[in-house]
Order: sequence, then C-alpha cells, then structure tokens
Amino acid sequence: MAFLRTILIIIIVVYVLKLIGRYVIPLLIKRQINKFQQENNRQTYQQKPEGEVTVEKEKPEGKKFNSDEGEYVDYEEIN
Repeated sequence: MAFLRTILIIIIVVYVLKLIGRYVIPLLIKRQINKFQQENNRQTYQQKPEGEVTVEKEKPEGKKFNSDEGEYVDYEEIN
C-alpha cells in the first residue's frame, strides 16, 4: 500500500509542477518584460532636447601600484 501511495504522490507532484510551468512562469516572464519596457520608456522620455550636447568623461584611474612597492620599470635582458 505504501508503494501505491508513493506513486500517487509522485504523480501529483509532477502534475502540479506542470501546471506551475504552464501558467505561473509565463505570467512572471510577462511581468518582468513589462517592467523592462516601462523602464526603457522612462529613459527615452528623459532624453535631452535636440541640439544640446553633453560630454561624459570617465574618471581617470589612480596609480595601479602601491607606493611602498616602488615604480615599475621596463627592462631588456642582456645576454
């Protein structure tokens, strides 16, 4: 009897997972797509008027080495 009960539980779980995959997951995907579209629409409406120019510069990176280590010097090996 326990074997049949286990088989029945497995069948019910598989059926529930199929229902979730068929109905719930597409709803979540549609909601996420709508969210991305709304965010994209907000960004397009915030564009600057035609003819206005903005220049965005990247911040210059500081030293890439620690001051305690010293400065790196290229050298060529002599035979």
